[in-house]
Amino acid sequence: MKFDTLSKSIAEHVYGDQLSDKVDYCGHFIGETVTGIILIDKVETTFDSVTEAKEYIKQEDLRKAVVRELYEDMSTTAIVNLIKEHHDIKITDTLIESYVSLASSKLFSVDPVIHGIRNMNTLDVILEGKIDYVLEDQSVVAISNETQESLNNILTNKPEIVEYMRENKNNFLRIIRETQG
Repeated sequence: MKFDTLSKSIAEHVYGDQLSDKVDYCGHFIGETVTGIILIDKVETTFDSVTEAKEYIKQEDLRKAVVRELYEDMSTTAIVNLIKEHHDIKITDTLIESYVSLASSKLFSVDPVIHGIRNMNTLDVILEGKIDYVLEDQSVVAISNETQESLNNILTNKPEIVEYMRENKNNFLRIIRETQG
């Protein structure tokens, strides 16, 4: 069974015959319940129509493509220099690709190389002196570069705390308060 078919079946199972419209769009399942709730991949949204959901998906895919292209266009030499500056490890193409992938994912990290790569991308700096992250619950948080540096120093070799912070905004802010207090 294809993923799209499975996704549609699950949404139909969860919402039953409450779906008045359903469509696959760019690899995403979009559904509308009889009460007007718009779903994207089985998650309720605040969109008013399937058309708005399609536009959101199109814009999000475009944004991701632009960010991915910008990261791919970065100088490999600059990334290698960042890695050498902060780590004493063998640098391979796979390592470089991993760092670029982590940086472009906006996953919270205390690795200074990832922070440096993100700072090299002009579209990744949404506010001057701030860096933003997308957490596992899809909430977005932004912290100052100074706070990032502080976390880098405090949380190095503490992956369990970093994982805890990645889960959601409340966890993230709790650790920030505790480290700043």
